[in-house]
Amino acid sequence: MLATSKDGINWRSNEEPIIEPTLREEKKGGCGDLRLFKINGRYILTYTAYNGRLARLCIAVSRNLKDWTKYGSILPTFRWTKSGAILPTKINEKYWMYFGESNIWIATSEDLIDWSASKKDIILRPRRNRFDSRLVEPGSPSIVTDDYILLIYNSANYDFTYHVAWAAFSKDDPTKLIARAETPLLSPEFKWELEGQVDNVWFAEGLVYLDDIWYLYFGGTEHILDLQKLKLRH
Repeated sequence: MLATSKDGINWRSNEEPIIEPTLREEKKGGCGDLRLFKINGRYILTYTAYNGRLARLCIAVSRNLKDWTKYGSILPTFRWTKSGAILPTKINEKYWMYFGESNIWIATSEDLIDWSASKKDIILRPRRNRFDSRLVEPGSPSIVTDDYILLIYNSANYDFTYHVAWAAFSKDDPTKLIARAETPLLSPEFKWELEGQVDNVWFAEGLVYLDDIWYLYFGGTEHILDLQKLKLRH
């Protein structure tokens, strides 16, 4: 679905979906885990296609947010891939994307369509006996600041509680971790975050900068969209 807003808080949603399951890898399970990026005049959408057995990270491209061209699975050598967060600018003459579920890997591209990655390129792992002990995966689009790359990531522990946290990477080398949250940035708190289809969920997927405020959009237990305001150095 496509929703629009003038202030980042009040939204109007269109009734018709803009992305529907049409490819072989989508038809049995659908499309989800969307991340949207505007790069060089194009809208790049990463999403997860699920065929009832495997999840595949896919890309679609649009000029107007209404008409989309799908390019299908972009990392076929990986058996299971989800949640792609693309950096908005090239670094060292390449585009970079954090992706994955359980661990976070990194992929590179020259044109935002064809991507390559190695299964050895794990740049963020779960930490034992921590809030992110079970899994980590990219959350909202990454931010490139004057000093570092900020990745907001989703995580879960073995109590199956989902939290949002952050990790910082070098601007010169997006594979180099330089700092990481010791405590969650955000955690389930309200009833609709604690009880629902999947209990104890705080799951970030969208991030917008408007009038000196970052708006972070997330899903809760019943996949209701809400937001929080975060003040970050831009």
